[in-house]
Amino acid sequence: MKRSLRFILFFSLIFIIAGISGCGNQQQQQQSTVTGIELVREGANSVKVYVNGQHFTTYAQDPTGQKPIFFPVVSSGGNMINRGWPMIEGLPDEKTDHKHHQSLWFTYGEVNGADFWGEECGPERNGKIVTTDLEMLEKQPGFIAHADWIMPDKSIVLKEEKKVVFLAKENVRIMDFTIKLTAGEKEVHFDDTKEGMFGFRATPSLKDDNDGQYINSDSLIGKDQCWGKRAAWLALAGPVKDETVTVVIFTHPETVNFPPYWHARGYGLTSANPFGRKAYTNGEEPALDHHIKPGESLLFKARFMVYSGELTKSQLDQEFQQYTSAAK
Repeated sequence: MKRSLRFILFFSLIFIIAGISGCGNQQQQQQSTVTGIELVREGANSVKVYVNGQHFTTYAQDPTGQKPIFFPVVSSGGNMINRGWPMIEGLPDEKTDHKHHQSLWFTYGEVNGADFWGEECGPERNGKIVTTDLEMLEKQPGFIAHADWIMPDKSIVLKEEKKVVFLAKENVRIMDFTIKLTAGEKEVHFDDTKEGMFGFRATPSLKDDNDGQYINSDSLIGKDQCWGKRAAWLALAGPVKDETVTVVIFTHPETVNFPPYWHARGYGLTSANPFGRKAYTNGEEPALDHHIKPGESLLFKARFMVYSGELTKSQLDQEFQQYTSAAK
C-alpha cells in the first residue's frame, strides 16, 4: 500500500554565491567557495558539477546525440533521483519505456512539423538539438550553453541560449534555468501537443505509482489530479534508498503562457509545458499554439530543486515566492 507522505516543516533558504574561474590546459573550472560548488569543463560542450566534492550532475549530449541532458541528478544524500536507463542499463526495478525520457531535458514535440521530444519517428521527422558553444559564468557558479535546433532537412529552426546557475546549501541542490529560443529566418510554430517541454524522469521508488506523491501549487495531490492541470509549480516527494527526497519544478511568471500545463505521470515523467491546452484537456479547449516571427524569441524560466526531506505546501509556496522575487 502506498505510504501517505507528509510535507513537513522546512527552513527558509538563503544562498550566498561567489564565483571564481580559472583555466587549465584541458579543463576549465569554476568554484563558489561559500557554497562549495565546483564546475569542471569536460571537452568543448560538457560540464560536470560538484557540491563539496560530491558529483551533483553533468551537462552533456545524450547517448543518441538527439539533445543535451543533465545526467545524473544526485541528491545531497548521494542518491541518484532520476531513472538511469538508457544511460545506465540493468538498474533494479527500472522499466525501459520511453527511451527519450533521459533524466532532465528541454525539448518540444511539434516544431514546424518536426518532433524534438521523441526519438522514434525516424530521420524524416525527428529533429536534433546540438550544443554549439558553452561559456562559464564569471560571477556565479553556472554556464551559458548555446544550441541549434536542427530540422530533419538539416536547417536550423531555432537558436537556444540556456543559462544555468547552480545553488546549494546543506540538504538542498538547485538549478536555475533561463532559456531563450530565437527563430531563424522562418517563422516558428509550436503546435499544440502534450509532448513537452521541460522534462524529468524519476527513479522508480519516487514514482507516484509506487511510494512517491505529487502535489501542485493549487494543492491538488496525486497523478490523477495533477496531470494536465495548469500550476505554477509541481512537486514529487518519496523515498530514494535511505532518504526521502522532494523534487520540485518551479516555473517563473516570465515564462511564456505562465502557468504551464503539467505531465504528472504515475510511471515517473514530470514535465512543464506552456502550450498543449487542447491535448491536456482532451479536446475540450481550443489549441494553444504559439508562433515566433523571424528573429523574435520566447522565454522559459524555471527552478529545479532537489531537497533531502519533505516540505509542507506552505513552505513550497514560500520557496516559490523566494525564487520569483529574487533579484534578476
